Amino acid sequence: LPEHPYRRAAADAVAFHALLSPSPETEVIERAAWGVMQRYRLLAERFKLGFSAEEFLRAWLLVITRAFELGGARTTLVPGMDSFNHRPSREASAAVRLVDESGSGPRALVLEASRPLAPGEEVCLCYGQLSNSLLYR
Repeated sequence: LPEHPYRRAAADAVAFHALLSPSPETEVIERAAWGVMQRYRLLAERFKLGFSAEEFLRAWLLVITRAFELGGARTTLVPGMDSFNHRPSREASAAVRLVDESGSGPRALVLEASRPLAPGEEVCLCYGQLSNSLLYR
């Protein structure tokens, strides 16, 4: 984790910016890291926390690297769905969709092949049009 961009930006934003300058993504990463650490500080002010800022950052990264959104739905964690690698939409071999069989709202996430798959072929999803800093999380 010491080399993770969020960790480096949180530890020393000036050095991090100098390292990746002139990339505009440094500011995106710096703001994201600052936001995570600010949340930790706010929690620490109000509650006696049993974990460090470093542990909070690790937990935050664990969630955001495995969560996704579909159709404007809230961020969702689905065990196993985080196992699929990314490919651009034209190369993706599958897609995830929400299914509402009851009429009262989404009840299931369904993974569907978007084309015929060969036995043993890797199944890949398109994560969407995201910047490198968001894909790296």
